[in-house]
Amino acid sequence: MLQRLRSHSANALTTGRVLLTPVFVAFICAAPGTPLLGWLAVVVFAAIAASDVVDGRLARRWGSASNVGRTFDHLADIGFILAALSTYARLGLVPWWVPAVIAASFAFYVIDSWSRPTARGGLIGSRVGHIGGVCNYVLIGVLVCNDSAAIRALSDSTLHVLFCLVPIYSGLAMATRLSARSVPAPAVGLIPDAE
Repeated sequence: MLQRLRSHSANALTTGRVLLTPVFVAFICAAPGTPLLGWLAVVVFAAIAASDVVDGRLARRWGSASNVGRTFDHLADIGFILAALSTYARLGLVPWWVPAVIAASFAFYVIDSWSRPTARGGLIGSRVGHIGGVCNYVLIGVLVCNDSAAIRALSDSTLHVLFCLVPIYSGLAMATRLSARSVPAPAVGLIPDAE
């Protein structure tokens, strides 16, 4: 029984992230008139971000990692990121092109992963893409604290700089995927293992 609970714990956390996404969106929509809801949005964001950090670690620790689980995790992430940033764009706090660039980058990631014979139905991550995903979460964290919770620690010009970083790191993630395709795989046995 305990083993079954462990094997499903990562997907349960990911499901929680999916279920909390509309709650987060509702709080940030209502936050401009009610500061308490802005602070509740901060709490929900913290729970969503924590679930993203923990779910993969649990899956690896308890041997339940799979292509299906990784794909579910990635879809939960992009669903949350696009829902949050699109809502902030609708509220006039984020330029429309920020969620558009992230959506295009994610679409490229999916198409590139599934076009590789080594994907086996899963998504193939990259270090730069992972860093970009973390940056997307950080951007949402900045917005929820600065605007929804009305801390206002960052100026509009500072936020604009953060928005301008989105196409840079998204473009770098796509470029590294393309460059990885152009490098031929080494022949087996010709290059010694680095470890």
